[in-house]
Amino acid sequence: RVKQAGGGVDFGYQLGRSQEFRIGYQTEYLSYSLQVGENTEPTVSGREGFARFQYTLLHVNDPVIPTTGQEAAFRTQWFEAYPSPISAYTIPAFPLSQGGFSQFLPLSARNTLVLSGGGGTVYGTNNANIGLPVFSIGGPHLFSAYGTNEILTNEYGYGQLGYLRKLAQLPPFLGGNLYFLGRLEGGVYQRVDTPLGQPAEYRNPGDVAGGLIVNTIFGPVLIGGAVGDAGHHRFFFSLGRVF
Repeated sequence: RVKQAGGGVDFGYQLGRSQEFRIGYQTEYLSYSLQVGENTEPTVSGREGFARFQYTLLHVNDPVIPTTGQEAAFRTQWFEAYPSPISAYTIPAFPLSQGGFSQFLPLSARNTLVLSGGGGTVYGTNNANIGLPVFSIGGPHLFSAYGTNEILTNEYGYGQLGYLRKLAQLPPFLGGNLYFLGRLEGGVYQRVDTPLGQPAEYRNPGDVAGGLIVNTIFGPVLIGGAVGDAGHHRFFFSLGRVF
C-alpha cells in the first residue's frame, strides 16, 4: 500500500482548446508498506521531490470514447529527492521521461481503428541507484492480461493496435452507446531484479484483449478479458477513462 501527501505548483500555457504546456515543481511524502504476502522487503518511506515539464494534446471528437482525432501526453521530470529502501543511502538525482500517443482512424460510421504507442525511461540510470522502480504498468488499459501494476520497471515501451465498433444506442436513462473494443498489445520492459554487475535483462509482454464499453451516466464502464504471454490471462473491469 502506498500513502502519499504533498503538493505542487505549475505554470502553463494553453494553445487553443486542444494543447497545453506546463512547467512546475512537486514534493510529497511517500510511505510504502506490505499488506499481503511474505515480508521480504523493507518498509520504504521518505520525501519525493521533482521539477517537471508536461505537454498534453486532446484533439478528438469525444473526450470519453473518441472515434477520430489524436491524443497525447508527455512528461519529463528531474528528481532531486526520492525515497530510499535503505535509510543510510541517499538516492542520487536522476531524470525521467514518459509519453504516449493515440491516433483514432474512422473506417466507417460504426468502426474505428486505434493506433497507440509510448514508453518511459530513466536514460540509462542504474537500477541500483534508484531503489524503487518509477513505472508500474499492467491492467485494463495497458497489458490487460497482467494484474494492475504487476510490472515494475524503470524502462519500457509498448504498441497497441485496437478496433472499436459501435454496437447499439442505449436508452437515454442508461447513458450513451455500447461499443466493442478489441486490442492487440506488445512491448518490452527492463527487469529490475537483474543481478548486480550483470547486463540489463528485458522481457517482451504481449496479449490479445477484448471487451464491451458502456458509456453510462456515471462514466464509461469496460468489461472484458485478455490472454497473454507466459500463461497470463485475466478478466477485468474498470470504471472511468478507457483511452
